[in-house]
Amino acid sequence: MNESLVRTTAPGAVRGEHVDGVEVYRGVPYAASPVGELRFAPPVRHPGWAGVRDCRSPGPAVPQPPSRLEAVMGPTPTVFDEDDSLNLNVYAPAEPGPHPVLLWIHGGGFSSGSGGWPWYDGTRLARAERIVVVTINYRLGPLGFMALPGTGPQTWNIGVRDQVAALQWVVANVAGFGGDPARITVGGQSAGAASAAALTASPAGRHIRGAILESPPNSTLFATPQAAFDTARRVLDRVGIDADQPFPALREAPVSALLAATGEIARADARVGTVDPVFRPVVDPELGIVDRVGGGLADVGDNPVPLLVGTTRDEMAAFLRPAGAAVTEEQVREWFVAGLGPGGADAYRAAREASPDLLPAELLERESTGRAFLAETVVIARSRAASRAPTWVYRFDWSPDSGGFGACHCVELPFVFDTGDAFAAAPMLGGESIPRDLVRVFRSAIGSFVRDSVVRDGAAGAMPSWPEFGTDQNVLHLGNAPVVRGLDDTGVAAWSSGH
Repeated sequence: MNESLVRTTAPGAVRGEHVDGVEVYRGVPYAASPVGELRFAPPVRHPGWAGVRDCRSPGPAVPQPPSRLEAVMGPTPTVFDEDDSLNLNVYAPAEPGPHPVLLWIHGGGFSSGSGGWPWYDGTRLARAERIVVVTINYRLGPLGFMALPGTGPQTWNIGVRDQVAALQWVVANVAGFGGDPARITVGGQSAGAASAAALTASPAGRHIRGAILESPPNSTLFATPQAAFDTARRVLDRVGIDADQPFPALREAPVSALLAATGEIARADARVGTVDPVFRPVVDPELGIVDRVGGGLADVGDNPVPLLVGTTRDEMAAFLRPAGAAVTEEQVREWFVAGLGPGGADAYRAAREASPDLLPAELLERESTGRAFLAETVVIARSRAASRAPTWVYRFDWSPDSGGFGACHCVELPFVFDTGDAFAAAPMLGGESIPRDLVRVFRSAIGSFVRDSVVRDGAAGAMPSWPEFGTDQNVLHLGNAPVVRGLDDTGVAAWSSGH
């Protein structure tokens, strides 16, 4: 049934449609178009519109380069446009609410992605778990994360400020869609997980009841102001704009030129085993962006926000295997030294002695997975366990029999949203259908957490009891036969201890 329906938001009325028992509204504006004088400026309230706005199709995604994980996840055909790009999508159960809300922030290294892509379609998740799912777009790359020299924090992290504006829209408007603004969980994957952590730790986090972090990246993702200023100068120099007096030229510069310059720098700075994007959030405690990605969730106060956090087993396979380039032993040693400084050579020797049979590429994949992703989860979970903060930890171990990428970065996404059909062309799935039992396990755990801020025993039928991480360091391994085990430190110890 696809009959239309109309709901009212603060800027104006929107028209959605019924899809498989769910009310769906796509491309709903949550802030004014970031064009003209609002380009490179914090988001502002949408001026509104007359009549009923048709919101039955996704809104445009923020202009961006091709995803660097296209070889793993498949192509992402979409419409790119700065105009009207600050939009979100609402998936609400047709039954009367109020329903708890999941606000989802997509990943993509702060450089690519869209909450409107079919990968993140919340229809099945909303219907199965009786929750309202909201997915968002926010400014990316130079449009969202360029910190101009000589400016203050109010002009930094515009992409994160977009996310704050989206949360504020949810608080103000979700009740009109059957959602409960007093029960908002914020979640995200990769860069979206870093964003969710910052949002929870920010002043706006007072509206957040729980947080879900999937594959939170290492803290080196965040930039110091000086490093961010240096990056901005490099980009502006390439497009012929004076970094000390960038306006109005910067507001008039073709986005294609800004993206091309960013790509040139990315290629020039590329190093084996690293994944940091050119543009990234700048440390700003007022926005919850501290010197650790999960800092606000690790250093809990008197009323800690419940947390569900985890990684995939072979995160870095997504970044290292597509290139197929040979990795030398010397490159691995240099990578350790670059990451750990004076102690890097000793850490390299210890890792090599412990695993003498691994090829250089295999050792780098394991250790870079530990550094780039697993270590952050370990630090957060252990810190919260010491404070007895409610925390559930998983590791996603399932991988297809073919495909060649193992349980790589992003492989859990089709299970969360039950969108295996949207990922049918994703090389990481190797042409295989995702197992329905594991979809129900993971999706139900997510739903239980959003509804109750805990993972209820038996929430997913086939799932074993999933205890909190606690002092026993319990981790639910999500494979064909989910099982709870103690924390496995392999590939993590050196990076978490030197965090």
